[in-house]
Amino acid sequence: KLLGGRVELFQPKLGFKATTDSVLLAASIPFKKGERALDLGSGLGAASFCLAARVLEANVIGLELNDDLVALANKSATHMNVTEE
Repeated sequence: KLLGGRVELFQPKLGFKATTDSVLLAASIPFKKGERALDLGSGLGAASFCLAARVLEANVIGLELNDDLVALANKSATHMNVTEE
């Protein structure tokens, strides 16, 4: 859980785990309502989800090559009721 539980991620048992680095990255982006962001190498989607939690009506797209991480990010998105438009 990140941002006081506003972001809940499923993570692999082994390997990369989301850290506060993702929270700090999302917080450092000058981003406004209605803007779009592209997260290349998005991994579990932690930074993307944190940015979307911070800015209402954010349009954030994550691109990741690792199918296992994509599956976990999609599972997290479903769990948090993040919608795709």
